[in-house]
Amino acid sequence: MDTMKTITAEELLDELEQGKDLAGHALTVINVLDHEHFKDCHIKGSINIGLEVLGREVADWDRNKSIVVYCASYECSMSEEAYETLARLGFKNVRAYEGGISEWHSLDYPTEGACAMDVETSDKVHVCEVCEERHCVCSL
Repeated sequence: MDTMKTITAEELLDELEQGKDLAGHALTVINVLDHEHFKDCHIKGSINIGLEVLGREVADWDRNKSIVVYCASYECSMSEEAYETLARLGFKNVRAYEGGISEWHSLDYPTEGACAMDVETSDKVHVCEVCEERHCVCSL
């Protein structure tokens, strides 16, 4: 598989403000976390399609659609898994925003929801006993 294409927070903000990607296509931003986390805090204008149902939900979509997928943070692998799923299904214009809602919210970029959950203390985060780093449970 090709190298995963990514987008930075600043690039994504610019595209969202323009209402399209750099090539002029409409942009669809997908949060692949569970609905509880999406409802609490998500990038303004993004939609929620959980990773476990992503392939099924996008089956009828245009394969040229411009899509950005994101999850919780750099420590979470769900955006990478979503990217790989979409690439396997033949989507040609997919990028992953790896900073996730954690970075987006910390930059004070537009969000929707109360943003009350702390990703760092969420039940989705596990502190590794070996390296003492935080890892998203979804990537274990």
